[in-house]
Amino acid sequence: MILGGSSPRIVEQLINTTGIDSVLGQVVKLDSATDFGYTPSSGAESLAFGIVAKAGVPSGSYVPIVTAGVTDVLFSSTCSPARGDTATVSTTGAGRAATTPPEDTYAQSIGTVLESGSAPSALVKVNVFFAKTLNISGLRSDA
Repeated sequence: MILGGSSPRIVEQLINTTGIDSVLGQVVKLDSATDFGYTPSSGAESLAFGIVAKAGVPSGSYVPIVTAGVTDVLFSSTCSPARGDTATVSTTGAGRAATTPPEDTYAQSIGTVLESGSAPSALVKVNVFFAKTLNISGLRSDA
């Protein structure tokens, strides 16, 4: 579904399988055990899928998940995002975003920060995008 208005975005409806009410701005991945389910994204993984767009929805219910466009994103309590930063999946807080991954650690980019925020646990507007990178060794020219 594409929502219009001042911030058009693409929103999917997924099932909250976290065991608690939905958390606005949480970075999520698909649940490997439930079709159309989601759980918080965690660590330096490349599985993040979207951002929770509505707080307080009970576990087991459908929740709007933003997969592209401008939305509020929940940042790690150790991060103070600044306008123009690249938002990544946090390597320290499940379901949180960050802007400065540790050196030599892969962190999935999830979008561009549009406004500055401050710790702890800042909700900040981000233009989110989720793209998967496939490494198909047979197609690599440097292999």
